[in-house]
Amino acid sequence: LSFNYLQGNIPTEIFKISSLELIFFQGNSLSGSVPDDMCRHLQRIQRIDLSGNNLNGQIPSSTYNCSQLQLLDLSSNHFTGFIPKEIGTLMALERLYLYRNSLEGNILFLHQQNHLNYFPPDEKNKKPLV
Repeated sequence: LSFNYLQGNIPTEIFKISSLELIFFQGNSLSGSVPDDMCRHLQRIQRIDLSGNNLNGQIPSSTYNCSQLQLLDLSSNHFTGFIPKEIGTLMALERLYLYRNSLEGNILFLHQQNHLNYFPPDEKNKKPLV
């Protein structure tokens, strides 16, 4: 459902579909916050792309429940607060995009992955740090 001029909040029911593997809502005009228990039912989710919207609030610390997550792109939104340290426990994570938000802090990755691309909140040139 990317680039479809969608507006309003993301229906919370989306985050309760346990068979979902992909959520792509990038490039719309979605607003509101992401549910605190976003990953509670998404044990199979591999990719979440919510970039290029008007989402706000904090990134839920429950993202650690998305244990199969390979891509998390929350860039170009209005997220605030600290980056949840729990993101560092995602063993399958390969790509993390958080730039163009108002986030603070760093992530300590509890695993060494040579293929992990991490773009911090203030990175403008999209160059991986690791």
